[in-house]
Amino acid sequence: MESINKNAKILVATWGSRGDVQPMVALTKHLQDAGFNVAFQGPKNAKDLTEKYKVRHIELTCDPDKVMASPAVMEVMKTNDYKKLQDIPEYKENYVLIAEEIRKAVEDFDLFLCICGIWEHGYLVHKKTGKPMIGVMLQPYFPTANFGFVVMDTDPFREDRKKNLEIWETNLKYAMSLNEPLIQRYCKEWGLPLPSHPESWLGEFRYVDKIPVIGGYSELAIGGRPPEWPDYVHTAGYFYLDSDTGVLDEKIETFLKKKEDEKPVFFSFGSMKFADPKKTLELATAIRKKLGYRVILSAGWMEFADSDIPQDEDFLFIKGAPYDLLFPRCSVIVHHGGAGTTASALLSGVPQVVVAFFTDQPFWAAAMKKIGVGANPLEYQKLEEKDLLENVKLAHDDPGLIKTAAEIGAKIQQEKGASKAVEIIAKLVKDLVPTA
Repeated sequence: MESINKNAKILVATWGSRGDVQPMVALTKHLQDAGFNVAFQGPKNAKDLTEKYKVRHIELTCDPDKVMASPAVMEVMKTNDYKKLQDIPEYKENYVLIAEEIRKAVEDFDLFLCICGIWEHGYLVHKKTGKPMIGVMLQPYFPTANFGFVVMDTDPFREDRKKNLEIWETNLKYAMSLNEPLIQRYCKEWGLPLPSHPESWLGEFRYVDKIPVIGGYSELAIGGRPPEWPDYVHTAGYFYLDSDTGVLDEKIETFLKKKEDEKPVFFSFGSMKFADPKKTLELATAIRKKLGYRVILSAGWMEFADSDIPQDEDFLFIKGAPYDLLFPRCSVIVHHGGAGTTASALLSGVPQVVVAFFTDQPFWAAAMKKIGVGANPLEYQKLEEKDLLENVKLAHDDPGLIKTAAEIGAKIQQEKGASKAVEIIAKLVKDLVPTA
């Protein structure tokens, strides 16, 4: 790629669960393969990926697993009362310090990329150091009338376009207010001017400095590109890693081959550690017993007692598996609606049932329904067995859902999002980083 400034050193900064980490490791790997001098900065939960794919890893001491394991944080996530995060020591001791860790790391780099969940941290670092910044979105986190706010909006695809924009404005102000202590702290410590309101900080990011942003998702997943988005908002497609082994665990492979004409329902709530294991197991076993479908239950971050797992040759319990290998061999994907799992399900071409918990998950649940690859959106807090079974059966049997999921999956596979993102970044680097 002729446009690459090979002298440019790039840092890719992220924080969060596996769904946040894995796509950014994929992007870093593709940048590395394209000839960039690049490093990944993220939590220790990415270590297995960075080692496996031989990506340089600058470890954040701020630990998302520790934050999510806090009972107080779990309660906030259940109730969506995010204001209370500011009073939780595990949150303050980890999340707030990310800005300082990025600032220290970026001293050795010419430019940095920063995931949406820590944009405020990144923008503070950009203002302090003057280092060029590129934002990365795993959700369409930019205002539009096409849909409502991607976080905390349970009906994002309403027909009222004016209402959608109003919801964006209201919720952006609320979202930014959550990080007001963070912004005030670093503005004071680093000698930066305080914004008049936290929302103006992100407004400056977007509309004054016009920080370029790259979306690590497919426009097909959101029903097309919103017309309001400016040209510095790019969409590339999903960033994903191919399995390094190319094979599934022998136990899983044996289960699948035993009845190849009966593809199982995959069931997992992924990183939702606070989900009720008993309830989850009851729901998964109901799919097996009442619908007669074979089931693979993946533990994710939840802990199950081995003694509770049904002894049924058509029910398989696993700790985890590479989604790119497993999902295409399933009939339905039941999941929590995290951005990463949603991407994997879309790529597989298999119908989905999304049981959303919080943040952007209701958006993805609604989006999958909107584009015709998912059954009706469900909410974990209100979930009844009969509603789950009804929607699993719909996803399993509906010819329209099956056809559309396969068609959109095939199109998304052709997008090769990480490679397209590399091309976009190469052009930006050419403009943002002078050749030495």
